Amino acid sequence: MTINHGIQAVSSVYANAPVAQAARKMPTAKARENGDEFVVSNEAKSFSSMLEELRSMDEVREDKVAAVTQQIASGSYSVSSENVAASLLNARF
Repeated sequence: MTINHGIQAVSSVYANAPVAQAARKMPTAKARENGDEFVVSNEAKSFSSMLEELRSMDEVREDKVAAVTQQIASGSYSVSSENVAASLLNARF
């Protein structure tokens, strides 16, 4: 059974629809006269700044890696089986 049969035909109809064509047009002078504007909320600005901070951070926390490496080398590294199981369940579901 083919589910996606004819999807291109349907999408071509929507691509040629008047609404789709109107959406692709640039705003007219009349639309600009009506006072259309774009306003970014404070929450969006805050999210953007936090996102930039995250992007500028190192992906690897060298201090944590060094500490775990040292624990593994000395044989003192231990992991709780409950934490491992909980992490696996949270990642799966």
